[in-house]
Amino acid sequence: MTEGLEKRVRRYVRVRCEIDADGSLTPIAVLWSPGHAYEITKVSRRESWACLGTGRGVRFTVWFGGYQTHLWWDTNRWYVMSRPPRAARVPKAPAF
Repeated sequence: MTEGLEKRVRRYVRVRCEIDADGSLTPIAVLWSPGHAYEITKVSRRESWACLGTGRGVRFTVWFGGYQTHLWWDTNRWYVMSRPPRAARVPKAPAF
């Protein structure tokens, strides 16, 4: 059933957000790495979500960098689920 899907890992990111007078949290930009900030162009959904570790959090469906993805707020940190870094490719020994 999950054939072909890559395992995803948490990648903690910095997020610029706004907090309304009623306490609602709205992400407006993802600071991916130094010098790489992506404006969130659309937030389409905000929902409570079970997070590993704390047991609860908020999942936002957002668009940034031209892609739709999920952005999680887990009590005190933001993260996205991303592909793990690729391992360095080791050349095969020649066959004799």
